[in-house]
Amino acid sequence: MRGSDYFNAGDQKGAVCFQDTTGRSIVYTSDSPVMIGNVKRTTVLYLTCDSSTEGELQVQGEITQATYLMTLTSKHACPFTPSLLSPGTILIIVLVCLLFTYFIGGILYQTFYKKAVGIERIPHVTLWTSLPSLVKEGSVFALSRVTGKGYSKI
Repeated sequence: MRGSDYFNAGDQKGAVCFQDTTGRSIVYTSDSPVMIGNVKRTTVLYLTCDSSTEGELQVQGEITQATYLMTLTSKHACPFTPSLLSPGTILIIVLVCLLFTYFIGGILYQTFYKKAVGIERIPHVTLWTSLPSLVKEGSVFALSRVTGKGYSKI
């Protein structure tokens, strides 16, 4: 605002983002049909990363005719660094840790408390030895239901 005049110093719809060696910035250009003195105004907003600051805006003002400069220092201006571990990766790591704990704990329990020897040390050994045949039987049944072949009706 100059005196009692108001003007558009830049619109969101005309914003352009830049990144160079000096950092990141957003340039807003006015697209207002009413321009004072037929001057297209531009605002340059420099983004500065500071992880300890929520947001601090410093307005330097009009640096050249119709060009305004501001600096925003904020933790939200810091570059995003994605985590290397996705939720699926974390789930697999937890599952592997639980299985490892189950087997080692079960073997120790069977060995020292139950005094088991040989293959009987494996926890729930009957489940693990019958699992392959159960998987095969379930697969054959599912395939027969899809193809319509296999079991006859009673």
